[in-house]
Amino acid sequence: MWWLAFWGKPSPQRPVEHPHEAPPVMLVPVAILAVLAAVGGLLETRALGFGTSAVTDFLTSVVGPQRWEESLPVVAIGLVTMILATALFYGAMRIRPWSSRVPWAQRLLERKYYFDDIYDGVFVRPLDRVAAFLQRDIEQPVIDAAVVDTGYLARWSAAELSLTQSGYFRNYVLVFVVGVVAIAGVLLLVRALT
Repeated sequence: MWWLAFWGKPSPQRPVEHPHEAPPVMLVPVAILAVLAAVGGLLETRALGFGTSAVTDFLTSVVGPQRWEESLPVVAIGLVTMILATALFYGAMRIRPWSSRVPWAQRLLERKYYFDDIYDGVFVRPLDRVAAFLQRDIEQPVIDAAVVDTGYLARWSAAELSLTQSGYFRNYVLVFVVGVVAIAGVLLLVRALT
């Protein structure tokens, strides 16, 4: 990232017209973090084989001595590995990109092995069609109609039964007697059939 930022060329997708310094709202926190990182690095330089180890000495009383510090050959191997990686990156920036030699592989990777397209075709679109069918042919004509028609039936029966509310006691007794006779008739019919 550092190499691309300072020595790389601008991307053709995002051309840079006028490079400028970051505004203070970004620059000040980054500068503070840089100073703190430098001071923190100077406080703990024993890993390089010389200098102080203020942080390790401070924490030893709490966590005990740590054996993570490496010897000079291990640090040297790490530095050589970083230099080799930088050289490899620099060389890779100078060669022709692999996508120009195998454009089908670039398309395959850009389309994420076509996983999203396959998933969409196998699961999403068929389930969308099933959901549309269920909404159109089951939910609206059957379930919604049952609920709405139940409301219409309740409203109609309430309107019709309100005609029987005359306020006369004899009418209520008559409805009660007719109900008892009807229930008795149904019970006798059921008993006769069994």
